[in-house]
Amino acid sequence: MAINTYYVDEDIDSDSGSGTSGDPYGRSQYAFDNLTKGSDGTLIYIQGSRTWSSAPDHSTLGHGTGGAGIWFIQWPGETAWIWDANGQAYHLFDRKDYYHIDGGEFRNSTDILIELGDKSTIMNATVHNCTSTGIYLGWNDSEHIVAGCHIYDCDEGIDGSASGGGGGVIVDNYLTNGSIRDFSTAIYEGKGVGYIGRNIISIDGASNGITQSDGHCRIDHNTIYGSGSGTGKGIFTGYSGTRHHQVTNNLVSGFGGTGGTGITNSGTSEVNYSAYNAVSDCTTKYDYVNNSPRYQGSDDEELSVEVFEKSGSDTFANRFAYFAPKDAGNLWRGSSSGNLDKGAVQHADPAGGGGSTTVVLRARPVNVIQKQVYTRRPPIVNTTQLTSTNIVTRPRPYMVRPLTVHRTTKTFVTPAAQVVNTVISRPIRIM
Repeated sequence: MAINTYYVDEDIDSDSGSGTSGDPYGRSQYAFDNLTKGSDGTLIYIQGSRTWSSAPDHSTLGHGTGGAGIWFIQWPGETAWIWDANGQAYHLFDRKDYYHIDGGEFRNSTDILIELGDKSTIMNATVHNCTSTGIYLGWNDSEHIVAGCHIYDCDEGIDGSASGGGGGVIVDNYLTNGSIRDFSTAIYEGKGVGYIGRNIISIDGASNGITQSDGHCRIDHNTIYGSGSGTGKGIFTGYSGTRHHQVTNNLVSGFGGTGGTGITNSGTSEVNYSAYNAVSDCTTKYDYVNNSPRYQGSDDEELSVEVFEKSGSDTFANRFAYFAPKDAGNLWRGSSSGNLDKGAVQHADPAGGGGSTTVVLRARPVNVIQKQVYTRRPPIVNTTQLTSTNIVTRPRPYMVRPLTVHRTTKTFVTPAAQVVNTVISRPIRIM
């Protein structure tokens, strides 16, 4: 197995080095121009900070392939990896295919900050300070994964509107309005996203949480908070003719300002299936029109009480404690599985059946995927799909349902009977 491994220390700041851990390349661009890609994959470990004086040029590095992806990874135990777009319209990663980013901080762009090509992955990254879109997905066959990222101070957080092939996954991210700018919408779903789940979105003002446009999508187990007086929409489906999508097990609260709405659709779109959601503290809780959804379960509940524990502060590090669900209505174990809470965060039962609730503070959930993809051994190569056996293998108190990935036909429709055990029903290619 020919997997080539290289190291970059941006703080050296010179066109030097051989790319070994003892003699790292002194600049990422120098690495891109000089390294030799492995026939079975390439790992690039990066530390240090780079403020780009010109747009990164990935042309000499080129695309990865299905059997030989290219990984950009935070060098473990070393200085934080930071790429700064220098207030310019630089598109980091340049729409290249089979690029996989794990870690890093990316910031300060006047246009799209990170633009992924097809079958690419970004996880465990911090993305902020962007006047356009933080992470943009496209263009053709898509099948992206965006997982475990912290995104703030962008006009849009994640945009999948240009994706065309389906199968993308947006999961376990934390998106919030920052001190510089607010989202127009935190997650904008296009043709390439099959599953949007377990995300925590904390916004205010007129920001929208999740906007679903075209394609076939399941919006499931998200927690969306509008800060109490939000005037936007928690979940909005709004593309003409959209039918093959489901809205299930979400917890939406805090859109109590003028026009604030929990879950809604436009007059020309249809929701195929809506059930097991909970909406509280919104001016309008559900606003489905045009005979939509085709099926709305009686378990879509409306609450008028505080639904979050709000222990500590609303931050990335404390998000699971802050957004832990209270024991209100059917929030606890009220999802379609009967075992999980609604929303992205799961509570833990008090020991011995009494006392205060103990919240399970999850480590980055994506480390389950990360472990199987490259930590246990070098990156999985020649892999066209992942299954529950190679993604989730250890018990987790906060997620008793496995993250299941399997091949289906292009149309994405999950029958209600499969809601318990099926999370993602599209192929995902990691390398």
